[in-house]
Formats: sequence, structure tokens, C-alpha cells
Amino acid sequence: MSTETVFESGLQLITRLIDRRSVEDLDNDLFFNKLQNSDVIEIKGTITSGMRCLLTKLIAKFILPSKYDGLDVDVLFINTENQFQISHLFNFLQQEISNIQGPINVDQLVREILNSLKIINCYTHNQLLLTLHSLDNLLLQNKKVGVIVIDSISTYYWQQKNDLSYNSFIMKILNNIRKVTIDFKVLTIYTKQFNFESKKLSTEQHEGKKIVRYEINMYKNENTNEFICDVKSGADKKQLSYRISETGLQWIK
Repeated sequence: MSTETVFESGLQLITRLIDRRSVEDLDNDLFFNKLQNSDVIEIKGTITSGMRCLLTKLIAKFILPSKYDGLDVDVLFINTENQFQISHLFNFLQQEISNIQGPINVDQLVREILNSLKIINCYTHNQLLLTLHSLDNLLLQNKKVGVIVIDSISTYYWQQKNDLSYNSFIMKILNNIRKVTIDFKVLTIYTKQFNFESKKLSTEQHEGKKIVRYEINMYKNENTNEFICDVKSGADKKQLSYRISETGLQWIK
């Protein structure tokens, strides 16, 4: 039996005592190797891939109450792109609730549910860094938050491109986030662009693959006009087809 003294900071004690809801049932089609609360998920796609339709679908699942087949988890959304449409989320939530209880008082209920989505708008790289440095306080103040969404993690790379490579820039942000989310047991989802990716696997990409539990690549097959989602988790891979309609993104089974 070990007699070594284990030291724990006050912050670590508080975070250990906070009971976070499980996110395991977020989307079993997509996250085929199960999902743990402190995982990191990368989503990348072209403008026409429906990447933000997937974000809408996942965020709705998080914030919907359990009686509407949701996880009842608050979301901290760090908005750098201003491309995510709240109106689409509103309509998606309306549809999900109406499918279960009918259209009675749906609008008011959706407005109440949207209180579970906490949005921070960042318009510069410095604002993003300040937000990341205050994550521990934000999570302590919002104990129901179970996921941090960053759309997109690569937005302000152009402001730093003379000092850092694309992959180094992303790893720097991820490492700042992980310092907090590991202790708080909070899921991280981020989007990124294809534009600056190097085909040669760098040291930072190797490091990133150790941190990222799921890599999701969304695109449209121009030959068949099919929407394809390639999912990678460690050595395991899966490919899904999906369609995008007025009611959102649906997997084709």
C-alpha cells in the first residue's frame, strides 16, 4: 500500500465534487467507440458540407431536456466565425419537441431551452485568448455546462501566421483548453478549416492525434452528389452518409 502523500489544489477538489451529466449517448451512430466527458472532437468540412448542420444537431441533443430525448446539458459556445445560425437551432428544437408532444406552446418552451446555450462572441485573437484563460471561472459559475464548442478554432490563424504554423496554432489553443477540461470533465468540440493543412504529418499533428478522440471529416462527393462523413477514432474508422433538408441533418442508414 502506497503511503505517498497526494496533493490536490482547491480548484481540483471543487471540480472533482461537481457532478457532470454523462454525454455518452450524444450520437451512437457517430461516436461508435462511446464518448467520455473529457473527450475532444474535431469537425472539419467545406462550406457546402453541412458542418454547422451537424453542430446544430449535436447542440440540440445537449440542451434538450431528457423528456425530449436530450441530455439536459448546458453548452458553452465560443463563436469566432459568426456562421452558426441560432434560427436554425430554434427551428430544429421546435421540430424535435413537436414530434414528441405536438405543437402546443412549443415556441415558449424552445426559448426556455435556449437559456442552456451560453454564447461568447470573440472578434479578435486576443479576445479568444482571454476567454480561454477564464474558462475555469466560467465553468465554476456554470456548473451545468458539459461541453465547450469552438466554431472555429482556426479563425484567427491569419493574425498569427508569421509566428506559428497552422498546426502549432491549433495545438496551442487545444493545450490551453485541455488544462481546464480534464479537471472539469467537460467535452470539447471544435471546427476547423481545410485551407492551411499540410499534407506532411508534423510533430504538432502527431501530438494533436493523441489529444483528439474523434476526427470527423465532412464533404460532398461531387461525382455522386452524396454527403459523406468519415469518422476516425484511434485506429478505428467509420463512414456515414447523410442528407440535409429543411429539418436538418439526418444519417442515412
